[in-house]
Amino acid sequence: MPAIAIRLICEAMRDSPAQNPSVRHNGAGSSVRPLFAAAGLALALLLAATAALWAHYGTAVFYETMAAALAACL
Repeated sequence: MPAIAIRLICEAMRDSPAQNPSVRHNGAGSSVRPLFAAAGLALALLLAATAALWAHYGTAVFYETMAAALAACL
């Protein structure tokens, strides 16, 4: 999912009128709308996955799993 969001950001930056004067800007924000949609979808999926894990494993196991993952990253 992050690769899709990065690709959308790159496309939005590439198509921005400030960098590419041949692209006409109609004021509707058409290149920004898919970016916000992708970010909203990613956030919704992340929250849904979090709620599903919490409901399935319970709060204690969920907390211990997240604490172990954070400790492994640090």
